[in-house]
Amino acid sequence: MRVVRGVKRTLATVLVAAAVVPVTSRTAAAQCPIVPATASATDPNRLLSDACNKANDVFQLMTPQIGAVLAGGNPSPSIGGTLGGFPHFNVGLRLNVVQGALPRIDQANPGLGFTGAQASLIPVDNVFIPMPQADAQIGIFKGFKLGLPIPFLGITNIGGIDALVSASFVPSAEALAGGNGIKVEGGQVAIGYGARLGVFEESLLAPGLSVSAMIRPTPEVAINAIRGGDTLGIRNTKFTTTSVRVTLSKTIPIIGLGLSGGAGIDKVEGETTLAVKVSPLAPLPTAPVRANYSSAAEMTRRNFFVAASLKILIVRLVGEVGLVRGGDNPVLRNEFRDGSEAVLPNATRRYATLTARIGL
Repeated sequence: MRVVRGVKRTLATVLVAAAVVPVTSRTAAAQCPIVPATASATDPNRLLSDACNKANDVFQLMTPQIGAVLAGGNPSPSIGGTLGGFPHFNVGLRLNVVQGALPRIDQANPGLGFTGAQASLIPVDNVFIPMPQADAQIGIFKGFKLGLPIPFLGITNIGGIDALVSASFVPSAEALAGGNGIKVEGGQVAIGYGARLGVFEESLLAPGLSVSAMIRPTPEVAINAIRGGDTLGIRNTKFTTTSVRVTLSKTIPIIGLGLSGGAGIDKVEGETTLAVKVSPLAPLPTAPVRANYSSAAEMTRRNFFVAASLKILIVRLVGEVGLVRGGDNPVLRNEFRDGSEAVLPNATRRYATLTARIGL
C-alpha cells in the first residue's frame, strides 16, 4: 500500500481520476461516439471513441470511492444518541481516509485508439484517499422524559432532535511534470446538512441510540488532465452522498472513554460535463478535435463502522474505522487490475476517520 504524500496532490489526482469522463453506465451507449465500419482513418469519432469509453469506466470505478470518503461513518463520530436539546452543541474537524484504487490514466492511452473504442487492461495504484471536513451538531429538541425508568437503562429522554451540518473543502492544486499532469481549480466549500432523531439520549446508565440522515455534496470543481497534445477538461463536476445511519454509543463516566458503532446505507451520485481535446499522431493530417459529453453515475452501498473516543473536559478525540460494500457493478468495456486481480467498482472499501471535537 502506497501512501500519497501531500493532501493537495492526492486530492488533485483522485478528483481527476473521478471526473475526466464523458458518460455513465446509464448513458454510455448513447453518448460515446459510434464508429461506422466505413469511417475513414481520420474520422474524428475514431479519435474520441476510445477516450470516451476509457474515461467513462474510470468514472464508474472512482464514483463509489469518492462517495465513501465523503460520507465516512457516523455523522458525529462517537455520538450515538442526541445532544439533549438547545443550547447543547458540538463542533469539530475531521479527516476521512479511504483505502482506494487509483486508475493509471497515463497508461490507458486515452484518445489514441484509431480503430474506435478498444478494451484495455488498465493498472491501478493502491492509495489512501483523504477528505478534510468540518462538522457541527446543534440540539433542537430535548425529547420526552420517560415517566418510569426502563430496566437496565434508568431514566432517559426519547424523541430528541439534532440538526447536522458539515463542510467539505477541495483546494486548488496541480501535479505537473514536463508540461503533463493535472491541474485542479478548487478553493470552494460545499455545505452538507441533515438531522438526527433520538431513540434514547445517552445518560448515566442508558446508551445513546439514534437514526440520522445526511446529504453531503462536494464543491463544484474544474479540472484539466494534460497528456501531450491531449486535454481532458471537466466542468461543473460534483458528487453527492445521501446517507442513513443507525448508531449506538456509551461513554464510561469519570474516565471519559467511549465506544460506539453502527450501520447504514450510502447512495452516491456523480455528474460532470467534459470538454475533451484529442490531437492525432503523425502522419495523420487531422487537426485536433474537441467534443463535450455529459456524465452521471450512482451506486448504493452498505456501511458499517465502530469507534473509540476519549473525552477530556469539553474536548473529545475520536478514532473510527469502517467499511463499505455491495452495490451493482456497471458494465465496463475496459478492465482494471491490481497485479493479477480484477478491481471492480463495488469492491469492499475500508476507511478510517480521525476527529477532534468540542461541545457542551
